[in-house]
Amino acid sequence: MSAQQTLYISYIGRSIQDNSERFPSVLVQELVDYIGQATIYRVTKR
Repeated sequence: MSAQQTLYISYIGRSIQDNSERFPSVLVQELVDYIGQATIYRVTKR
């Protein structure tokens, strides 16, 4: 797979103070949702 076929978006998913879960910003979440619904590409979350 070439770099032209991959989009990598990351965010910090855990709090540095107490390791609680942190959610992505609204912008990141909306982009991930849109890509998952509007394209044939698979969205992978890790």
